[in-house]
Amino acid sequence: MEGDFGRPKRWAVQASLADPLGTRADLGWGNVEGFSDTEPAREARTEVPTSALPLTAEEIQLREAAYRLRVQVQNHMPIGSSPNAEVAYAEHLTRQGYLHGPSRLAKIELEVQADHDALTKFAHAARIVLGADRVRMRAALDERTSLTGHDKHDAHARVGENMLVVRRTFADIERRIAAYAYAIDRTRIETPVLAVGPLNNALNHLRDRTASLRYELIESHQAVQRMAGYGSKARAGKTGSAAPGPVDIRPPQRRSGQPPVRPAR
Repeated sequence: MEGDFGRPKRWAVQASLADPLGTRADLGWGNVEGFSDTEPAREARTEVPTSALPLTAEEIQLREAAYRLRVQVQNHMPIGSSPNAEVAYAEHLTRQGYLHGPSRLAKIELEVQADHDALTKFAHAARIVLGADRVRMRAALDERTSLTGHDKHDAHARVGENMLVVRRTFADIERRIAAYAYAIDRTRIETPVLAVGPLNNALNHLRDRTASLRYELIESHQAVQRMAGYGSKARAGKTGSAAPGPVDIRPPQRRSGQPPVRPAR
């Protein structure tokens, strides 16, 4: 499964991150438009555009960083392909001989820490890719560009593909966290005298980090979408040259630095 320097081989990444719905089997997934983490059936019905652009080194790194977080802990199969991934992990621990509470909790703690490290790598790669997507969108929206319509389509589609990787990764992380939580709860009823507080704290920290990063990356992507929307409106309703310099968007009463004047009663 592992290639040079411990990185997963490309075929392993490709097989594990393939669309569990069976709609795509390569690393260039569809656009995020119409995608909902809680409505996989809707995504399956949506025909999404794809990009012909080759993946950049950073985009490949993003997909490889997502690998650890998108597969089942016990067998590296896509977590979205299993209807009972949460229960399967706890049963895997039993089959592997982690019958006593302390050894089971120690094993879960190692996995949670490894996910913390994987989330850090994923965050680094995602920030680089989404930052590059902003540059890509500016180039596609530049009125001086000589790009064709197909080129602009590919640019928009690749931005959507990258964000779809991010969204699906977060959906799979949630299932991994649920698997850890279930295994911890199973340990509590099997070994009631065992303290699970520290491990629960580590898991909650992973959950909080995931939620914070998800909010950050989705906000970054939405900024790119707003850029695309404003660019389209500007080209459609062009009436003159743009105002020189940055535009002050603060309310008029705040521009002077004085507090707003309240109307007399």
